[in-house]
Amino acid sequence: MAARGDPPGSARGPAELADAVRAGRKRRVIAPGGMGKTHLLDLMADRLGHDSVIRWNAVIDPLPPEPGDAVVLADNVHDADVDAVRTLARSPAGAVLAHRPVDGALAHLLDAIDGSPHIVEPLGPDELRGLLAAQAPDETPPSEYIDGVQAYTAGIPRLVVLSRPGDPTAPFAATWALEQTVRAELRRFSPPAVALLSASAVL
Repeated sequence: MAARGDPPGSARGPAELADAVRAGRKRRVIAPGGMGKTHLLDLMADRLGHDSVIRWNAVIDPLPPEPGDAVVLADNVHDADVDAVRTLARSPAGAVLAHRPVDGALAHLLDAIDGSPHIVEPLGPDELRGLLAAQAPDETPPSEYIDGVQAYTAGIPRLVVLSRPGDPTAPFAATWALEQTVRAELRRFSPPAVALLSASAVL
């Protein structure tokens, strides 16, 4: 279970990751989209001190920063060029590299950087209840509502935050967000692979 202040679904929170990167080591955080990787990096920035970190979003900036003495918190590394990640790997600075599952040359490089990555898991019932309570501190969702949210979000944080106690449109918002997440993931595959996945889903 996640400790207080840890991101939802995290078995290893920012405290342990922060200790590692302060010592100059590099750690990876892996999860599909919407699982809370960026939130974990935000918590790490709070813990390490924003003046002590440099944020790198590979979607926005193709090249990693020159870290100097700072810790690099790298997001969306799945979209980074292999040479850019190799540059960061050679840096003596500590770093956390957050990314979705990848394959090919980038996967081999990331495995060489950290062969035992932290995998962010879906929310359990207790974490889910805590997240909903943080959204609506003046309300106490009934157990039936918690069970329903668990059922139609599968504990995915991005979908859970759309679940508003007492709002009958919340399931539709979560369903729409799930559809968009799946579409974003499918864009990463080739058309033949998407066709195969679609056919498998129908069978």
